[in-house]
Amino acid sequence: MSSLLKNPIFWRFILLTVFAAIVINFVFKLLFPGISFEQLEYTVWLIAIVIAIVVEVSLLFYRKARTHPTPNQ
Repeated sequence: MSSLLKNPIFWRFILLTVFAAIVINFVFKLLFPGISFEQLEYTVWLIAIVIAIVVEVSLLFYRKARTHPTPNQ
């Protein structure tokens, strides 16, 4: 568990998830002003986690491609 807490990817994932949840909640409040956060809580967190996973995987492949270029480049 302590190695997980020392992992910067873990903290970036947590911060990205929280930031995405805040932004998604703000967008939902703009689009649907009558709906409270409690009604959308699970939806907001699910979308935020999916966005964070997609961003983390994209960063992983981007960094791998930059550090290990193909022979043709």
